[in-house]
Amino acid sequence: MSPLRPVVILALGLQACQGADPIAAQQETYQRALEQLATDPENAWSRCQKLSDPGLAGDCKLAVMEAMAQRPAPDSAWLLQRCAEIEPSWVAHECAFQVAERRDDPAACGVAGPFEDDCRLHLLSSSFTSWADPEAPASDRDQLALLAEQVSRVGLGADDARAWSAWFRWVLGRSSIMDRSACLPLPSPLREACWETGRALYNDRLNHLRDRGLYPCDGSTPPTQALHTPDEELQAILQDREARELCPP
Repeated sequence: MSPLRPVVILALGLQACQGADPIAAQQETYQRALEQLATDPENAWSRCQKLSDPGLAGDCKLAVMEAMAQRPAPDSAWLLQRCAEIEPSWVAHECAFQVAERRDDPAACGVAGPFEDDCRLHLLSSSFTSWADPEAPASDRDQLALLAEQVSRVGLGADDARAWSAWFRWVLGRSSIMDRSACLPLPSPLREACWETGRALYNDRLNHLRDRGLYPCDGSTPPTQALHTPDEELQAILQDREARELCPP
């Protein structure tokens, strides 16, 4: 869901204070446009253009483009041309991101402005389930070769550390118990990148348990998310966080 939609009521209220179109008329136009997304997105777009409030109009048009991007036609170039017409510019960039995501189209990321890198990384991470072998170890040469192809496909650099981090997070995340020994057969500097990603992922797991109050402080066995294979660094992290935040005095 677009982050603009929660401000619909506020925007309508501001319109009333400013003497713009009546609230009821604006609300009806907006709602009718959303109702037509699945059946007649072109007409929905026309309705969006009638909205006088820039925030409502931008959100409405973004919703239309999201719906149209899920259809086989029109092509991405046509959609991106429409996206470019949306104001403010950050909504136009978000629109390009949505087209890229729904079409798996890295070219659309190129016009996503400040969201470009996130867009490319998102396409990369989303591709893992379609080609990666869930049983292959982190050091599997065939898998690493396929990853390199995907990194290039989405438009990231071969040495982009974020791409490798996304891969190792996915590989290590398949195990409910953190096991960084899977990183050891990798050549340097991939080994270090895998090792660091495992540490970050383990901290994220502890954050999850902390935020939901799921970490036991009565000496009972912690959930599997807090467990790890023999690993001095991770054990030190666990002990430190137990004392500071997981089980404070």
